[in-house]
Amino acid sequence: PMLAERLLQIPAQQQPKPLRRWFTPLALAASIALVSVLGLQLYQNSFATDLGSHALAHVYHENDYLQQHAHNQPLSEVNLKLADFSASLQDWQDEIIYARYCTFQGVRSLHLAVKTATGYATVFIVPKEAELDFVASFADKRYQGLTLAMSKANVVVVSDNADDLQYLPQKLA
Repeated sequence: PMLAERLLQIPAQQQPKPLRRWFTPLALAASIALVSVLGLQLYQNSFATDLGSHALAHVYHENDYLQQHAHNQPLSEVNLKLADFSASLQDWQDEIIYARYCTFQGVRSLHLAVKTATGYATVFIVPKEAELDFVASFADKRYQGLTLAMSKANVVVVSDNADDLQYLPQKLA
């Protein structure tokens, strides 16, 4: 009799509804997917989408490295690197103090630094396949730049002196 009395005191356990069995994991998976997509979108938007913005970010990022590794580059070695872009410098008199490959949005490019009367100007040779929007001119608080469209690549010139942007693009063209 006592056992029957105890069993009657146990509340009837509710069976979980079938909806609850799969709804919670589904909601959790959907939340993770949403956060991942939003995070990826914010991550991609944090990158520069045009040549000018990417060039400016590149100049700031490599400024210290360039200062440490700047030394006269023989024109023959620079022309070997330029040959990858179907280009060369002829009758070039300005001193090139830096010539290294770099990447623009994952595309192999060439980063040059040319000694000028006021310091140096940075020149990027960026193949057309780089998925960056073309901008003819750009600037921020410190630097300004121009982009020249060539047949197989874009030439981006960046300097903190406007005079460099007057003569370098003409010589490079």
